[in-house]
Amino acid sequence: MTPPRTSSREQQAFFSALGLQVELQAEASGELSEVVSALIGWYADSARAAEAKVFALTGRQPPPREVLAGWVGRVLPADAEGDALIGYAADALLIAGDHGASPSALQLMVFESGDAGLYLLRPQTQRKLLGAEGWVPMTLHSPDTEAALSGIYRYEGCTRAFTEHARGCEACLAALEEWDFEHGLPAGFDEFRRALPAKRKPRMEEGEPEEGVAIFIPRPPPEPPKQAPWWKFWG
Repeated sequence: MTPPRTSSREQQAFFSALGLQVELQAEASGELSEVVSALIGWYADSARAAEAKVFALTGRQPPPREVLAGWVGRVLPADAEGDALIGYAADALLIAGDHGASPSALQLMVFESGDAGLYLLRPQTQRKLLGAEGWVPMTLHSPDTEAALSGIYRYEGCTRAFTEHARGCEACLAALEEWDFEHGLPAGFDEFRRALPAKRKPRMEEGEPEEGVAIFIPRPPPEPPKQAPWWKFWG
């Protein structure tokens, strides 16, 4: 089996920067989807995949739990499977990267081709706006998790990874309390709403009204009533 090839210098430089093996060949296709399909086939080999910090999935293959656990650095929930497992791992990696604020933190991303995908562990700084393809590779963490880490809580947006993290994170608990105090936490964040002490904003004392200077504006004297015309007195 030959390594993936492309006729695009931009693609070859991009994939090489990601640590993926793609050769430049004038006769090869320059279509990104074809190059990605070739990459998925190339890294279906577990030895190559492990060395490049990637794994390939086709169809409904289950994600490699051991690989993801190694990338996250801990055991993953036993009841999370398929897309839920991948989403949880992506959220956990985002959280581990200084609450998602570190651009150099490793994240779980994917190149997709039909029902197959090449999953890789890379910092977000290695993503690129590649022509009409948009930003590639695609990030896999939940936008709800990203928002919650920034102190914004969406309706039904409390993900499993964020819940587990926030229970022991003083910064997240303080942000949750502040939001609950100011706005009230939305549905989905019930655990944190019950756990936080009930508080209300203190009533502002208005104090005694200050004395001011009254300005008197005189009105013009009223006009005398007009008399009825003289012929009205004659019947």
